[in-house]
Amino acid sequence: MRVTVIGPNAQIYEGVVHQLSPLAIAEDSGSSSAQASVPATIKLETPTGSLIPGAQVSVEIIVQQLKDVVVLPIEVIQRDAPEPYIWIVDAQSRVQKQTIELGLEGVTQVEIKSGLKVGDKVVLPPSDVSLEPGMVVEIAKGDGEEGSEK
Repeated sequence: MRVTVIGPNAQIYEGVVHQLSPLAIAEDSGSSSAQASVPATIKLETPTGSLIPGAQVSVEIIVQQLKDVVVLPIEVIQRDAPEPYIWIVDAQSRVQKQTIELGLEGVTQVEIKSGLKVGDKVVLPPSDVSLEPGMVVEIAKGDGEEGSEK
C-alpha cells in the first residue's frame, strides 16, 4: 500500500492497512459532485516524523501486483473485435493484426499474457488513418520509436 501526503511537498510512504471501513461516507458539500471517504487505519512501515494523526492523505491499496511481465500502454490495445488485438510490424515493414490475451489491467498499462514476443514491434494506430493488414509503415527513429504510414 502507498500513502501519499496531500500538498505541495508530496511524499510517498509504504504502509499496511490495519483497519478499513466496509462503507464509504459521503461528504455533503451541497453540490451534486460530493466526495466520499473511506475511514481507515494505516500503519506506516517507517515513521515519518512529520505526519500527524488525522492528516489528509491519499491511499493507494495494491490488491494484486505482478513482476517481470510483458506490459503495453493501454492505448495500444484494440478492442473493436471479439478478441483484443494489437498491430505489429513484420519483417517486411507491414502491419499485421495480432490477437492477444490480456491479464491484469492498470490505469495506464495492460499485462499481455500471450500473443506478443520479446522483439515484436508494436504500432500505436494513428487517429487520422485506419490501419489495414499488409499496410507498409516506416519506423521513425527519434526519442522513441513511432510508426508512420507510407
